[in-house]
Amino acid sequence: MNVIISINAGLGGGLGPNFTLTANVGSVVPPTATLTELLAGKTVTVDPTIDNVTITSVGACTSSLILYLYGTTTTTSTSTSTTSTSTTSTSTSTSTSTSTSTSTTSTSTSTSTSTSTSTSTSTSTSTSTSTSTSTSTSTSTSTSTSTSTSTSTSTSTSTSTSTSTSTSTSTSTSTSTSTSTSTSTSTSTSTSTSTSTSTSTTTTTTSTSTTAPPIVEDYGYLYNWRAAIGDTTGDDAPDSPMAPTGYSLPTKEQFDTLAQELDNAITIDGSGYLSTPNTAGSAVKTIGTTYWNAPNADATNSSGFSARGSGFRLVNGTPTSFKTIGEYWTNNIIYWYYGVASFLTSIVNAQGYVNYGISIRFIKDDPNTWNPGDTVTDFDSNIYQTVKIGNQVWVASNWKCTHYNDGTIVPMLQDNTDWQNATAGAMCYYVIP
Repeated sequence: MNVIISINAGLGGGLGPNFTLTANVGSVVPPTATLTELLAGKTVTVDPTIDNVTITSVGACTSSLILYLYGTTTTTSTSTSTTSTSTTSTSTSTSTSTSTSTSTTSTSTSTSTSTSTSTSTSTSTSTSTSTSTSTSTSTSTSTSTSTSTSTSTSTSTSTSTSTSTSTSTSTSTSTSTSTSTSTSTSTSTSTSTSTSTSTSTTTTTTSTSTTAPPIVEDYGYLYNWRAAIGDTTGDDAPDSPMAPTGYSLPTKEQFDTLAQELDNAITIDGSGYLSTPNTAGSAVKTIGTTYWNAPNADATNSSGFSARGSGFRLVNGTPTSFKTIGEYWTNNIIYWYYGVASFLTSIVNAQGYVNYGISIRFIKDDPNTWNPGDTVTDFDSNIYQTVKIGNQVWVASNWKCTHYNDGTIVPMLQDNTDWQNATAGAMCYYVIP
């Protein structure tokens, strides 16, 4: 009988620090315990016929506590998921034993001839006795014993009184043959079910939650160009984009269209640059100096694009221009990006470098399927509002997801050297110097 001894902290507090465990029948194993062990629910083993266990303190206090068991067995079980599977195994064993014993044939022949001439008496007696005993014993799961005994005795006496010749011949032959054949066949079929599969599964789940700095909530992350297109291997090709379903990283041409939608006087030269000055920048910037440095007086955000001064990161990893400049990647292989500034009314564009750290906005592939109030959700469950500008639909805030769409984590490279040496997609958040 296993017994868990538990002492209420109040009761235990009146006893000494160490205890002797004794029983009215048999012994208690272990025989001693500390107060800490008893308060924690000490497990002991006692005789099944025990009525009670007495706990006696050892030390300054002589109080004792009797635990009445009433024959109750208390076990402590750990929850384990166990699966038992039974399969059937059949074993057949056949044993055949044949034993044949043949006794040797014994033949005895005795011939006696007596010839007497004249008056005489001739007596001839011939006695032949032949005994043959054969015993065969065969054991193979069964035992067969065969015993054959043959005894033959022949006595011939001839008496002749004559004046002639008397011949008496007596022949006795005894043959005994004993053949014992014992065949034992034993067939045993045993069916045993004894396959048990026990599976114990302990699952430990560790959840790590990383809270992004407040700056990310307001301005999003900065991504290098390979991260923006979803290049996880460094081959300048998208492996797993971050864009939500139905959206893409904008092309240079789509950004050109946005700028000309907001200022139809904008032209594009032979090298692909927007004409400046223009007023398209004022139409996309948020109003005031909450997300921009002064002056930003020209901002109207009439488009609803809601650009903020998220700054950017140079190739050598240095962050710069926070609240002064906001820039956005295109998917163009020569790294075109578009930007606005707190001190300009224009949208400008330029060719950057693969390891610039710049913000991301996505554009809807089919604007005709958009409805006012539509939102998009990224892999991290961040929700973004969308806005329609002309015939384009844009995500209305900077991207702040830490994963590609296949669940791969975008490497977070805050160290300047790591950022400069990155050969695949990477991200960071702006660190204010």
